[in-house]
Amino acid sequence: MTRSERISPIKGLADDREREAGRTVSRDQATLAAAQKQLQELESYRAEYAARQQGAAAQNVALLQNFQAFLGRLEEAIRQQQRVVDQAQVVADSSTAVWHERKIEAASLGKVVDRLQLQERAVTERREQAETDERASRAIPIRID
Repeated sequence: MTRSERISPIKGLADDREREAGRTVSRDQATLAAAQKQLQELESYRAEYAARQQGAAAQNVALLQNFQAFLGRLEEAIRQQQRVVDQAQVVADSSTAVWHERKIEAASLGKVVDRLQLQERAVTERREQAETDERASRAIPIRID
């Protein structure tokens, strides 16, 4: 078994690890996008609700207090969702970094395998050339005049 053949399974494992890291990045990016979308929806709802509150400011005090209390709960939900988005961003960044490492590892092993195969071909070609030269030198009769 040649060196390149011995390293090829390791290269295959590195490729598998890279693909798995890519799937993780994709999943983490989707989670981040969903969290960002939910944050945007909460912020949009808060803006709409605040606009409605200004229109209702002339109404009774109890209604105004209810608006304020709900707006406070909405603000807390937005802060909590922002924390979720921040955490999802950290996870996505981390998984992206891991994927980049795996990609570099797989590419490096690919280059090693390619280089070994090139060296093995060169050795094989030199050996075949030497055998051909040896056969040719035996086939030519030597003339002595």
